[in-house]
Amino acid sequence: MNQHHNKCESVKQTHFHRIILSALFTMIGLTLHTAFALPEDRQLPLYIDADWSEFTNGTPTGIYKGNVVMVQGNLEILADEAIFQMVDGELEYIIATGDMVKIKDLPKLNEPWVFGEGRKLSYFPKRQILELETDAQVEQNRDIVVANKIIYNLETRVINAERKEDGRVHFTIQMENRDQK
Repeated sequence: MNQHHNKCESVKQTHFHRIILSALFTMIGLTLHTAFALPEDRQLPLYIDADWSEFTNGTPTGIYKGNVVMVQGNLEILADEAIFQMVDGELEYIIATGDMVKIKDLPKLNEPWVFGEGRKLSYFPKRQILELETDAQVEQNRDIVVANKIIYNLETRVINAERKEDGRVHFTIQMENRDQK
């Protein structure tokens, strides 16, 4: 009976150790993922997935169509179609279009995510600029800007907005104490 009890205890301890190790590896993975969620993300490779793509031989241009997902660190862009241009081996720009192109970015480790959308997106990685056009909207920490065109500087996090058809730019700024979050 004592041997059976010891065997059960050993199985329980092994199961407990596996749970602890699994949790530890998960926390390490989350920590590493979070560590890359900063402006240095712009130095990481840009990954693009789509239903279809085409490259023209001899030119540094690519076309992606259908469920386009572009990820660079924690910057994520979702679109129906995207075209990119390379110059001297570096990404010069991406133009993405769709029913609604969506972006998600984590500008700094201890800041809220930035979400944006528009019917057209232009991304200029060398200048650290994202431009959203037509029904454009950017939201961070429940603050929202709606305009015809929004230019978002990934480095400085400055947003410039151009007026909508009604001649106005619309902002919603939450007045709660942000230091308590």
